[in-house]
Amino acid sequence: MIEQYRTAISGQLTPPCDRACSQCGLNCGAGLDLPLIKGLKEVKIVSPPKGQHKIKVRACFSKTGVLRDLSHLELSHLILRALRRAGVKVAYSQGFNPAPLVSFSPPLSVGVQGLNEYFDMEVFGQIDIKLTMQSLNNTLPEGVQISEMALIPFNSPSLTGFIRRYDYLINTNRPIENAKVFSEHELTIYRDSKEIDLRANIYELKKVSESSVHLSLIDRDSQRARLAEILKVIFGCELSDI
Repeated sequence: MIEQYRTAISGQLTPPCDRACSQCGLNCGAGLDLPLIKGLKEVKIVSPPKGQHKIKVRACFSKTGVLRDLSHLELSHLILRALRRAGVKVAYSQGFNPAPLVSFSPPLSVGVQGLNEYFDMEVFGQIDIKLTMQSLNNTLPEGVQISEMALIPFNSPSLTGFIRRYDYLINTNRPIENAKVFSEHELTIYRDSKEIDLRANIYELKKVSESSVHLSLIDRDSQRARLAEILKVIFGCELSDI
């Protein structure tokens, strides 16, 4: 540990295990036969060519099938890996911890399919929208596919800033437990020890058939819509049981 501390203070680089042993204590010898490091290639971070400008792209995609159970974090990792595999030159933030300049629309609840989800990305140079979309779809797994992609101005509002309404089609055989959802009565619950009225977040609710309901939610300045809370009031059960 002391030797590693001195190495860090002096700014020296620790060579890869396939080139030299740094005596880390794993007793792996020279490390040349370890399966995890066989075939490792040196990764270099390069800056974009001078004079190359960034553009902003917005993509619409779907998350269906078994991949509806992906969390928002897992979904973002999946998209970022697909961008790397497709060779999209995504721009990165500056500083000690550069991050890809990719932002996503408000997250879906785990287990909910999404037909119109969005992400924005900043990329270097001009790109062929059609070819880029095709390359991404070829690298994405079944269940996540991009349906549209377009250039947008840099001063466009962020996805989380302007998306305020969410439309859901709920297919279930469960009956509606609370008849008040079709009236003007308050739908009061407690959230974080505070009393709130969910009625403010229900923009529209109507039965499409005996086994399906269309629900439209909207965010208010004072409170955000939470699908799981509202479904529990409507159907009297958890989101995972619908």
